[in-house]
Amino acid sequence: MYTPSIAARILKGVKGNLIAILTDGLAGPWYGELLEGIQPALNAGGFAVAAMTIQGNSPLLYRSLASAGFIRGLVVLNPAKSLAQSLAPLIESLPTVVFDPGENYGKSIKYVLDNRGGIAALMSHLWERGYREYLWLDGDLEAAWDAEERFAAFQDFLDRKDLPRDKRMRTMGGFRTGVAEQAVAGILGQGLRPRAVVAANDESAIGALNAIRKSGLKVPEDIAVAGFDGLDICAWMQPALTTLKFDRRALGQEMARRIISEINGAGSGERLVTVPLELIVGGST
Repeated sequence: MYTPSIAARILKGVKGNLIAILTDGLAGPWYGELLEGIQPALNAGGFAVAAMTIQGNSPLLYRSLASAGFIRGLVVLNPAKSLAQSLAPLIESLPTVVFDPGENYGKSIKYVLDNRGGIAALMSHLWERGYREYLWLDGDLEAAWDAEERFAAFQDFLDRKDLPRDKRMRTMGGFRTGVAEQAVAGILGQGLRPRAVVAANDESAIGALNAIRKSGLKVPEDIAVAGFDGLDICAWMQPALTTLKFDRRALGQEMARRIISEINGAGSGERLVTVPLELIVGGST
């Protein structure tokens, strides 16, 4: 006797009513806060939600599901640079909202962070505090376009201030706490003492804080530290982390409303939306 699988029953129940959230990974607090805004708003709009990672040939599977009428729309979060080409056919066939893409991503609606404006504001704050020797902690340069964008803004600011290149160090933080902690420990172990560490995200900034403390130095008395993203945990740290913040939950809600409007044929407004960043000054600088 034939018995339908649980997966088949689930798919049948959401056919024509599913919005897929695609990303290259769901680890870390950054994604959690964004999804807390997206998912309830989509559910309230009458849509089921499936969060899916993009790996290998998975875009072929998603295209098959879309062709069969299961997927009605896409929300693509912080996609890696290499994904634009593989996702192009899917985006051309479905209403799509993309957050912080480095590539064109076809006819999708694109939300991008004001990386350059945010870094300029952060660096102005640090410069006014008198910091003149810097260590930049890179993000994942192979996957994330915004890592390059943030470093370019950092360099541009210091170039305008005519700060010599020998007053600027750079090492890999990898957007990860452990990687950043090890990198900063290595710098300090060589006897080098940047006056301020600027990290491409908050997780790597936390790694820098850990390394500085373990070396016996104080923040910010010996070395100041600043991050990027405004994670909730930053306000609870001692000292609180100076960072650039955007409201991920509110942004998630806005993206959900926009994709629902597109699906319902009522889409309007800008196709490229720049998300502003707020400088949050904590005790770390």
